[in-house]
Amino acid sequence: MILTAGRSAELGHVTADRPASLVEVCGDTLIRRQKAALRRAGVWRIGAVVGWRTDGFHGTDLTLFENPLWASTTSLDSLAVADDWLRRVPVMVQFGNVLCSAETIRRLCTAPGPLAVAYDPGWRALGARRCGDPWSNAEPVVLDRSRRYVAQMGGRPASLAVVQGQWLRLVKLTPASWAVLRRMRDTGQTEGLGVGAALAQLVRHRLVPVTAVPSAGPWFPFDNPTDLEIGRDVVDELDGSATARSHSA
Repeated sequence: MILTAGRSAELGHVTADRPASLVEVCGDTLIRRQKAALRRAGVWRIGAVVGWRTDGFHGTDLTLFENPLWASTTSLDSLAVADDWLRRVPVMVQFGNVLCSAETIRRLCTAPGPLAVAYDPGWRALGARRCGDPWSNAEPVVLDRSRRYVAQMGGRPASLAVVQGQWLRLVKLTPASWAVLRRMRDTGQTEGLGVGAALAQLVRHRLVPVTAVPSAGPWFPFDNPTDLEIGRDVVDELDGSATARSHSA
């Protein structure tokens, strides 16, 4: 499920007439690149929650869920629009402005447990590459002693030393874990919170064990105009990996 209901105004003029997932980088839109990675990972049933400029998705092979209140609601509210899927089958959720490798998706889809998140162990390098500050825009992940589960997510830990990675904005939900998130939302516990903040609250209260899945290969979040240029090298790297895999298959 690709979350692409909002305008992503932080990207500037490029989202004046389209959501971030329909912005082109290196000759193709983010969502077409996401779909290609999902299919290489073996995911063929793909949905999207849309809102801003839904006309851009007409004629696609995506199953569309519309959030008409996208401008005044959060990413968690957008996700809830896809409740019909979430309550019935495991669903991998990805934000529309994030690219990652097919192998990362495959690892997440096959991770055990009721809920799993992908994280980047090399998060400091990505933060420095984007703006020189590893904390900027980071959604830190702290693991438990076993290094298998998430002990803390989001916020600002006391020091860099305790952080094992950054959340990739990819999460695998099962009907059981979605039921917990839905109950939190329905009872007002997640008022004003997006998906990441809601997951952080779930982790903090130990409501569901959250499996930690390290990423494989590069990934990149397109959050602001400078990312459209900085991220080109990552897109080229992802394209190269995909080509190499297709030739070896």
